[in-house]
Amino acid sequence: MKHFIRLKLSILMLALLVPLAQAQCLPNPFPLGWLTAQELAGGHTIARHVGKTDAQLVNRLINSPNIQNASTYTDQQTAELAITAGLTGVRVAVNNWANNALHGQRRVDNFVATAIVGRVAFRPASLQNIVNSDRLRTVIEADGHGGCFLLTSFPTMPPAGSSALSEHEVMMGNDAAQKYAALAGYLAGQFADSDLAGVSDDVAAKSNLTHVSAEAHRLVLAQGADFLADPKHDPRLIEDWANRRFGTPDGATRWLAYVLEELSVALDSMSAE
Repeated sequence: MKHFIRLKLSILMLALLVPLAQAQCLPNPFPLGWLTAQELAGGHTIARHVGKTDAQLVNRLINSPNIQNASTYTDQQTAELAITAGLTGVRVAVNNWANNALHGQRRVDNFVATAIVGRVAFRPASLQNIVNSDRLRTVIEADGHGGCFLLTSFPTMPPAGSSALSEHEVMMGNDAAQKYAALAGYLAGQFADSDLAGVSDDVAAKSNLTHVSAEAHRLVLAQGADFLADPKHDPRLIEDWANRRFGTPDGATRWLAYVLEELSVALDSMSAE
């Protein structure tokens, strides 16, 4: 009987210890929808810092005299990609911190992305005082048991002059940007079938839309041309992906050829300047 009681106690203790051992602040890998889960846990990145217009940023500065900047990520996909990419590089450090942090203790990390992630408004509040930014900050709050949640994240003010276009870059309009996202995301994904891979590739493409270099244009043009020239290519792959992402009504091959032509014209224009 004593053996049985000891066994039950041992099992109970093990059951209590396992969740503690599995407590984790930042997961590996980050699951799809992780940013939304952080909102449900008490964060406010999406609510306050995603998809805001320039006018909304200016109004926030006007209505909040205690803040120096107001910022927004371009969209939720860009925000999630930028945030998780940054946190991936400090995952071990953050998890070690969370294991020893008290409930409510916060950690701040700053990152520089590989592309523009959003916009930042600064004082004096004006539509003219807004710049693109490739910088971002994350604020993580510990739960005191090894876990945590993302309290907030937002683009931060870049150093003076860092958002200016170089002679090898071009600012793309929304229409051209969507075409570029479709093509670059698809080619980068190597025609992946899964929704998860497709979403990830689409996000990666969109995060690089604001400043698109001539070299990037040439690479995408070369990849797209090679694909069209390959007699074994399956247009249904493009059609399925394009329709899922953008509701494209045209035939897949015609659609891709049109995008390549648009990029070629843009590249010629850049070379002539």
